[in-house]
Amino acid sequence: PSQLSAFVDHTSRRIHELYDTKLIANECAKYDVNVSTPSYLSYLFTVHRRVQNRLNTETASDSAENKCCGECCCGRASAEAVVAQLCESFADRGYCGNGNACTFSHCVEMVVRRDESVPTAKLTNDEITRRKNVRRYQQSIKTTESAKKEVLESEKSMEQKHSAGFDAFCTGYVFASQKEMYHDHVRNMKNKIKVGSKAPIILLESSLFNEIEK
Repeated sequence: PSQLSAFVDHTSRRIHELYDTKLIANECAKYDVNVSTPSYLSYLFTVHRRVQNRLNTETASDSAENKCCGECCCGRASAEAVVAQLCESFADRGYCGNGNACTFSHCVEMVVRRDESVPTAKLTNDEITRRKNVRRYQQSIKTTESAKKEVLESEKSMEQKHSAGFDAFCTGYVFASQKEMYHDHVRNMKNKIKVGSKAPIILLESSLFNEIEK
């Protein structure tokens, strides 16, 4: 719809409730110091998949808990080596301008494990400064022409592999886990959305002025 009022009208007729999983994650991080601030979909899915695995498994083997994911770029590296070489831009935002040409790790599993060890709310000022400096250094590294070509090719490949259905599954999985873990906070987020990191929270509901006009 061209206007927000039309969008609200359409959704109120067809959808009983709306929830924004990214907004829920951001709000929960304000109240729970053990919740880290990244809220991109692959990060949230990995976090809640690990939480549910722990709940559904009485004893997790050390080998399963400590090994790196086998399908990422660092599948054959140790966990310690991967954490030491994480791309800080990707770890924070889920995006890196260098794509697959980046010489640092984009392993979401390792990002989550690092945050489980020390959540972002518990980071010292020295560690926050160190990560910022590492990010600046990583961003200053120039990619070669061949690397840039690889980035373009990888982006095309990602477009082909992208599945809206899988994204929908991940979003539903995250929401179900959030509802189980943070029921009260989730209820407070009913019909609230956020369209940008610095944008205000929008509440989708019928305007009282519409009732007055009627």
